[in-house]
Amino acid sequence: MTAPSGPPPDPLHELRSLWMQSAEPPPVIDDGALQSAAQRLRRRVWRRNLTEWGAAVVLLPLCAYRLVNEQRPLTRLGMLAIAIAAVYVSAALYRRGRVGRQPESASTLEFSRAYVRALDGQARLLESVWRWYLLPFVPGVTLCYLDAGLVVLARSGGSARAWLVLLGGWLFTGLVFYGIGRLNRRAASHLRREIAALGEL
Repeated sequence: MTAPSGPPPDPLHELRSLWMQSAEPPPVIDDGALQSAAQRLRRRVWRRNLTEWGAAVVLLPLCAYRLVNEQRPLTRLGMLAIAIAAVYVSAALYRRGRVGRQPESASTLEFSRAYVRALDGQARLLESVWRWYLLPFVPGVTLCYLDAGLVVLARSGGSARAWLVLLGGWLFTGLVFYGIGRLNRRAASHLRREIAALGEL
């Protein structure tokens, strides 16, 4: 019988070796690139909000003029509903659509987290565009189309051409709304991809 050549192998040796190995350092976030991206986001959001608020400033006097001078009740009601929708959308953008500026003293991690929160907020806003941006205009637009359709049908005696014109107007408006919704969903997907990329850092 020969003597054992040494102590039995330790089954936990490899596990301890892996545990004691130094982990790879986390990737370094480029402060300059992060700040530039945050500035671009603020500028884009500001331009979008300013455009929407400008559209409301133009739309409200037009609705007020039609409301005062229009004789047909349905059109007047539609103009009132459109004006209310414009105010609601403007308020929603002011409440949910702005992006604040981060203080200079914020650390890179704090700045990154704030930027991700801003991206997420904008993505949520774009993803819900039907609820807060498009649907509020549907009642007013519907009333105006309904009244215009009644006028056209009354003058034409219910001809097929009048029905086609009315249907074409409805379809065109629906396509415009659908296109706006699709564009906003696509922009939201882009923001979600940026959030995912930042989460991997």
